[in-house]
Amino acid sequence: MKKKLFVLFVSCLFFVQTGFNQTFDCQADTVYEYVYVTGTNVTLPFRRTINQYNSESQLSNRYFQNWDNGSNSYVNQTWNTYTYDTNGNLTVHLILNWAANSWVNNFRITRTYNSDNLVIESLSQSWDSPSNDWTNSGRSFSVYDQQGNQTQLLIQSWVSSSWVNNQVNDFEFDSQGNQTSRTIKSWSTLINNWENQERYFWTYNPNQLESEFLVQEWNAGTSMWLNYNRTLTSYDSANLLTQELYANWNQANNTWEQSGKSDFTYTPANKIDEQITQIWLSGSNTWQNQSKQTYEYSTLDVLIARNQFSNWNVSTEVYDYGTRMEYRCSLIDVTDLESFVLTGDVALFPNPVMQGEWFNVQSAKSTAYTLRDILGKIYMQGNLKEGNNVLETHTLVSGVYFLQAGNKTIKFIIQ
Repeated sequence: MKKKLFVLFVSCLFFVQTGFNQTFDCQADTVYEYVYVTGTNVTLPFRRTINQYNSESQLSNRYFQNWDNGSNSYVNQTWNTYTYDTNGNLTVHLILNWAANSWVNNFRITRTYNSDNLVIESLSQSWDSPSNDWTNSGRSFSVYDQQGNQTQLLIQSWVSSSWVNNQVNDFEFDSQGNQTSRTIKSWSTLINNWENQERYFWTYNPNQLESEFLVQEWNAGTSMWLNYNRTLTSYDSANLLTQELYANWNQANNTWEQSGKSDFTYTPANKIDEQITQIWLSGSNTWQNQSKQTYEYSTLDVLIARNQFSNWNVSTEVYDYGTRMEYRCSLIDVTDLESFVLTGDVALFPNPVMQGEWFNVQSAKSTAYTLRDILGKIYMQGNLKEGNNVLETHTLVSGVYFLQAGNKTIKFIIQ
């Protein structure tokens, strides 16, 4: 991904960005998601996530279920299991699909750690039903400095029964441990060497908070790095994020042109209250709404719900699409999960997915798909086959994306 996303506050159902210091009064074992009827406060059930934790309070199982209007109940979609070593490191992430009234293997990620409990290798594998065995998909290797900062990430793909280079990421840090740069190179089979692709720069204020994020692209013709976009960040006296201002580089004029902004407000307890994202209309020199997120808390200032609205309608001056997520500690009994049946739909998992790893799109039928960012920019498009499809995130940076398949749109996160 080449553009800094407008939405800084990202979540995977019940996980929220730690920069806003959100907490729950208990581990949210169930997260319900609803869809708003356009222009109203009426919500309709959409899906839910059920989480289980082990004795160490680590996530051990996560079930995804969609709402089925026909049966008026939730139906199984995917099941994620998590295995940890004695040091509490996640070693195996297993993903299973619900099919023919039973859970079947689909995808597996295995991680290896060094003596400092840092990931040094990640192996992704897909389940091959004909051979009844796992087949390699991709792998990555990480290198760290003496301070534990990741200095390199090498990504390889499994092609024709052998590993081939795909991408390498080089990272730099300042003396405070802040990441200052990331350079991405892709492997060229033509020259049998690495070629520059993109690079990112981070600048920090005296309080060690990010003040600028800069993206540059490599121009092979001129063998030069060219500016692409940037984000300027502002904070209040309490070091709370108040604004992100986005700009794109105009190569012809050699100037920055503002493109959008996100404004953040907080409760008296310094909890995030609202985030409004707008795009700049250069023709009329005005700001236009793009999306909005609002947050609700209990009397103890514990996050209990989040509303997200998008697709601003200029004519009606309302958001055409809205979702609501409620975080509950209802302790649902998951022993009866196999009574649910997966309906014909599109599923994406894992969600979130780690940058540089593969994710799966399960489709009940062949259909076209498009992958966009929050601004609507297309990064991938093609056709999904019936069954499981494996897509990669090697060329995308961390952030929020939307996968549209048929008439369904799925929001997912790359960490």
